Amino acid sequence: MVTIAVFVLIGGYLLFNAFSCFSKYKRYAGMNRICEATITELKLFGEGRMGAAVIPKASYTYNNMAYSGTHYLTIPAFDLNIKEGSVLKVLIDPSRPEIFILPSLDIDRYKRNSRNLALSSLVTGIILIVVAVLLYKNR
Repeated sequence: MVTIAVFVLIGGYLLFNAFSCFSKYKRYAGMNRICEATITELKLFGEGRMGAAVIPKASYTYNNMAYSGTHYLTIPAFDLNIKEGSVLKVLIDPSRPEIFILPSLDIDRYKRNSRNLALSSLVTGIILIVVAVLLYKNR
C-alpha cells in the first residue's frame, strides 16, 4: 500500500511539474516585444558552485506606461556584462510587461528545455499513476 501511495505522490508531483514547465514555455514564447530599458539594479540572488547569480531589474516604457520590471531568470554574474545604469534592449510579454528577458540569452534553448522537461514529466507522471492503479487492482 505504501508503494502505491509513493507512486501516486511522485506521479502527481511530476504532472504538476509538467504543467509548470509548460507555463514557462508559454511565457518564453510570448516574450516578443522589444523595449529599451535602463538597468536599475542587479540584485544578488545567491552564491553557488559557479559563483554569484543576479536578477536584473530595469525601468522601461511600453504602450506609454512606465514599468519597473524584473528579469525572468537568474543569471550567473560572470555571464552578465552589464552594469547598473546600462541602457539596452529587452524582450517583454505584452500580457505581462512587468517581466522582461535579455535578448542576448538563448531564448530558443530555454523554450526547448521547458518543452522537453514538460513532456518527459507528463509521460513519466502518467506512467507512475497507471502503475499505481495496476498495483492497486492486483492486490
